[in-house]
Amino acid sequence: MTLLEFSSGPALKVSIVIFVVGAAWRLIYLLRMKKRVDLSEPRGGNEVLGGLWMIASRSINHGPLSDSIKAPIANAYLMHLVLAIVIFAAEAHIELVEKTFGLGWSALPHIGIRVATCVLLATIAVTIYRRLRHPVLRLLSNFDDWFSLLVTGLVVATGLISAMVEGTDDTLLAVHILSFDLLLIWFPFGKLMHAFLIFGSRYSTGVAFAHKGARL
Repeated sequence: MTLLEFSSGPALKVSIVIFVVGAAWRLIYLLRMKKRVDLSEPRGGNEVLGGLWMIASRSINHGPLSDSIKAPIANAYLMHLVLAIVIFAAEAHIELVEKTFGLGWSALPHIGIRVATCVLLATIAVTIYRRLRHPVLRLLSNFDDWFSLLVTGLVVATGLISAMVEGTDDTLLAVHILSFDLLLIWFPFGKLMHAFLIFGSRYSTGVAFAHKGARL
């Protein structure tokens, strides 16, 4: 068995199983957590609207912090935008989805994907640089933060290299797939899981605030 066959065969299957089971375990655990019953009289308005408003309001620059975090917020939004483009608009990724699930759609030109990938790497580099330079962020950053950034950057960088090098051999492609396997394994156990949790946590916070009559 070659390295490419291993990375795209057994390793990928195992990583997908770990990803699905790990993500499901965390979601089920959170849903089954015993919630403290708030017996106080509701002081606010509609709690559902409060939850939805919290999702919307916390997705933009907020209040007194707006001026100081405009650049980081813009970088974060740009990162997630180009990440979505790279994942869902690259021809190789679409072919993989079509081969696995029978679903396909039009891909962006290769040059567009390469530009988006370069922008994505730049936003990751900016995030790392800010964490290193900002004294508070540097103090708060832990292994989870650094490893999540590292493994994401590794997948993106190896994908870009394997796409740009003409006559790419199987080793480069295998390294890219192995790095993706690693990301899948890490995803449910690190902060990358925020992709599944962010809106639910904001909604529950908004409901609690609305119940208490707190200003959102």
